[in-house]
Amino acid sequence: MIDTNTPQSVLPSKDQTLKIKFYGHSLSEADYSYFQSIFDYYNLYNNTNVSLYFYYSTGFEQIDEIYKLINSYGKTLPNKAQGKNLIHKLLLENRLKIIEIE
Repeated sequence: MIDTNTPQSVLPSKDQTLKIKFYGHSLSEADYSYFQSIFDYYNLYNNTNVSLYFYYSTGFEQIDEIYKLINSYGKTLPNKAQGKNLIHKLLLENRLKIIEIE
């Protein structure tokens, strides 16, 4: 029996505006599958309702790791041409933010 009073998903809807925020994450290659599952679920390339926010504290900058992460994800896209321009697309559409926390 299905409990209809319990939500079936814990994730926000794919149709709503969504800011995915990251802070204090290692962004190592071991974590790529975690990010890939989120990016795939929300169709990061085509879904302009989704933005990525990476926060960092002074001394813990991870800009290179963020670019590596997005480039690695881009390589998993079926259309390789889209994968090559994913970072530029996100930046041009104002959907990628790297923010220092004071």
